Amino acid sequence: KLKHKLERHDAEPEPSELLDSTSAVSVLAGCRAEITSIDREVESKPKRGGKHHYTVFVIHCTGTTGNEWTIKRRFRQFRDFRERLMRHGAPQLKDIRFPRKKVRNGKQGTDMERLPVLQSWLNLVISVFSSQLDVAPFIAHFLDAEQRQKSTGVMKVGEIGEPVDAS
Repeated sequence: KLKHKLERHDAEPEPSELLDSTSAVSVLAGCRAEITSIDREVESKPKRGGKHHYTVFVIHCTGTTGNEWTIKRRFRQFRDFRERLMRHGAPQLKDIRFPRKKVRNGKQGTDMERLPVLQSWLNLVISVFSSQLDVAPFIAHFLDAEQRQKSTGVMKVGEIGEPVDAS
């Protein structure tokens, strides 16, 4: 299931996967996210007959109602998320410090070096941009904030009736 969650955030989300703008702003109000750890994951590569190791950032999220959830995101997903936000109404993020894939002398940036910069960037995105109607649905999607729907009764676009089951 986690593999599905990770892959889901690689591509541009479909409109049906996003909360409507007003609901996304409501769900994100007072939301906090803290990168609590870094984990190593393993993915099988059947075509190559081997395994691929990669790193994920473990993010603990807390909503205003006190509900909590944990998500995992790869660095690539943070980078894709940033690019998506810039395309959909937050071009000023280009000027906000974001860790590079490569650091001095062409060496790969270490995940421990990236963590504090990613945390600062994520805090800024949530505090400044989560109230903007054009980008809030993308922030809610990245944070899987739709998990809060069960406790807040927020609906996805186009759905009528019962709140969406976040499980």
